Amino acid sequence: MLDIGAGFGDLYAYLKPRGIRSYHGYELVPALAEKGRQLYGRNKNFRLTAGDFLGLPLARDYDIALISGLFNFKLARGNNDEFIAAVLGKAFARCSVGVAANFITDRVDYREKLLFNASPEKIVALALTLTRSFVLRNDYFPFEFSLFLNKDDSFHKKDTIFSAYKNAR
Repeated sequence: MLDIGAGFGDLYAYLKPRGIRSYHGYELVPALAEKGRQLYGRNKNFRLTAGDFLGLPLARDYDIALISGLFNFKLARGNNDEFIAAVLGKAFARCSVGVAANFITDRVDYREKLLFNASPEKIVALALTLTRSFVLRNDYFPFEFSLFLNKDDSFHKKDTIFSAYKNAR
């Protein structure tokens, strides 16, 4: 599991009883990463790196990347859409199963100055540059949506169903 914008690495505490093999989080704020290492660092399959995910080399490949909350705030410098594309692209390139990310939608009737409201249409267009097999969920909370990018976008020619979907059934 690759957790981008990991905070304390609390996702590890959720996944540990569910049998996670290894967890590697990236957190920009050093104090949050340090606290996470204090909380979970004694576990051999827990790793939390402080630093900019885009600026750091990844030591290995991962099954799944999770990006929760990272895209919710306007950047002080730079372009949010470009940042989203860079993070999703790097994560997707290094995962064998796929990437899950959430966003605050731009389909709201109010705006907060500090928040970044992503366009679902732009996110779908970005997803299509990475894979043909993805899910955009906009049905669980009225102000957010999630994107699930599947690495395997092969399909069965007989019935033209994505292999990952057909194999999961």
